[in-house]
Amino acid sequence: MLNLFQPPKDVEPIIPKEQWQTLFDKISSLLKAQETFLSLPEDIQAKLQNNILCANRASFADRFKQMCSSQKIDVADLWPMVDAKGGSLYAVRNRIVHGRVFSSDEEWFRVISAKHHLLWTLERSILCILGWPVEKSRVSAKGLCGMTLYDSWRGDREYFTTGN
Repeated sequence: MLNLFQPPKDVEPIIPKEQWQTLFDKISSLLKAQETFLSLPEDIQAKLQNNILCANRASFADRFKQMCSSQKIDVADLWPMVDAKGGSLYAVRNRIVHGRVFSSDEEWFRVISAKHHLLWTLERSILCILGWPVEKSRVSAKGLCGMTLYDSWRGDREYFTTGN
């Protein structure tokens, strides 16, 4: 959704491209002078250099916040997509992507809560981008009020924030 709103190629880099290339070349030269780096397999060296090159891209968090601001998408009552505390939907996503298993029924139920909040965030985003009134939809705060998964997200988020 975010890439449809603003394709990555249209996102301004943090540092202008020509300046970043010069900086990247210097960093790359420093790496190539390190025995630890040179002892890595070539494919790993290439991946590391690519990660450094990609470090000049705007983060998902910044792009998401910009989209919500420009499109007037209000998700303040939902489980945050991104935050500094580590209990965001994005943090739960990272946990899944990086293979941390959910080992108990309680964890799985909390993931279901996260899934619904992600769905509601997506639905509100689509409605706002299309110019349709969220307050008249089933994903408005009024429409979701009273649903257990809507009302319990703070506890679910806290559970994941505490490192469980």
